[in-house]
Parts: sequence; structure tokens; C-alpha cells
Amino acid sequence: MFKEVPLIEIDEIVDKAFKLAKKKALSSKKNLNEIVKEKESIRVTVAGETLAESLFKVVDRYPSFDRLPPFTRELIDIIAGIDTLRHNLGALSFAINTINSIKVEYIKNIRRAKTPQEASFLRKECYGRYISILKQIERNIKVLNKLRDKLKNLPSINPDLYTIVIAGFPNVGKSSLLKSLTNSEPEINSYPFTTKGINVSSFEYNRRKIQVVDTPGLLDREFKDRNPIELQAISALKYLAKLILFIF
Repeated sequence: MFKEVPLIEIDEIVDKAFKLAKKKALSSKKNLNEIVKEKESIRVTVAGETLAESLFKVVDRYPSFDRLPPFTRELIDIIAGIDTLRHNLGALSFAINTINSIKVEYIKNIRRAKTPQEASFLRKECYGRYISILKQIERNIKVLNKLRDKLKNLPSINPDLYTIVIAGFPNVGKSSLLKSLTNSEPEINSYPFTTKGINVSSFEYNRRKIQVVDTPGLLDREFKDRNPIELQAISALKYLAKLILFIF
């Protein structure tokens, strides 16, 4: 789901936008043979559209959290925080709208410019405002890049399948049981939590597909003391399990 969310580097998208804008402006004979104002208007348009598109690709790749299955939604909330994602995606949406508004404003100003020099000055001023907007959301972009790395390996779970959830204490052989049932090779990490996240596999039984979920180890302690890794296991037990295999 989140592997398709692109990473963003401000310097990279600015360089891409401004180079493409210059190329588009120079590629038209009409622009070269007529007036600088038209050329600068094209540069403002292309740069703004390229920057807005780069940001939109990130916002658009994220799902509507309210429409996700309960388990997936809660898992995302545990790993990344849905409120945090919404806040930072909202900052990108604000930047997209602001860039588009600046673009429209400067196209009008450039077309009203009295001299070619004024048109060029306005284009440079517009570029400066574009960069200023991106600098304002630099922290939001860094947060989203970091959260994307956390979410990119989110397991693909079919909530409609009959699901067996394997739970229990750490280091009791849950991942080995998953491997035996499904002939899969689960990811195994070091103690204290041998499985750091949710592992999912499946097998056929009487022509029916059975989904098996291997969960992180649970320690015997109060709910309020549980860490995000343990909360993933609890979510699987709460939302997915038709059958629970609890191993001691």
C-alpha cells in the first residue's frame, strides 16, 4: 500500500521544476520571437505545476483512513499515528493550494508588466515564493518520508478470509508454527521480540484458503504498559482472529 508513496527531496523537485520550466519556455519559437513576458509566464506556470504535482503524488497515494478495514486502520495508527499523518499531509495540501494561487497571481502580474525586465523580475520573485512555501513544509516532508519507511512493509491482510492468529509469549516458536502450517519463511528478529511486526501467510484446507497471522510476543503486563509492537498483536487478536492459537 505505502511502497508506492514517493519520497520527496525539496532540492530535487525545485531543480526539476525550474529546469523543466526553462526548457518549456525556450522550446517555443513563438516565445523566442515575441515577448519575454510570454516566456516568463510559461516558466511560472510549468514550475508551479511541477512542484504542485510532486507534492500531490504523495498526498494522492495515501488511502482514505476512515474507509480502511478496522485492523489496517488501527495498525497504521499504532505504527505511524493517523493524526500525525493527517496533519503532515494537510500541510502538503495547503502548500499545493498556495503554490497554485501564487502561480495564478504571477501569471497575471507578468502579463501586465510594462517591460521585459519587469517580467523577468516578477518571475524570479515568484520562484522565491515557491521556494519559501516548500521551506515552510520541509519538516512535514521529512516526517512523511520517515513514516513512509515505517509503513512500506505493512502486511497485506484480507479481512474476509478465515484467519488464524498465532499469539503468545516471546521466543515460544510462533514463527516456526507459521512456517510449518504454511511453508513460508517469516522474518525473525532478535530478543526481546522475536517478531517485530505482523507476519502473514496462508494455506489451503478442503479447497478453502486459510490466512495465518503470526504476531509479536506478548509479555504478562498491564495494557497501559504495552509498547507499539505488542499493540499490533492485540489488534490482530481483536479484529482478525476466527481462531486463536496461544502458545506458552
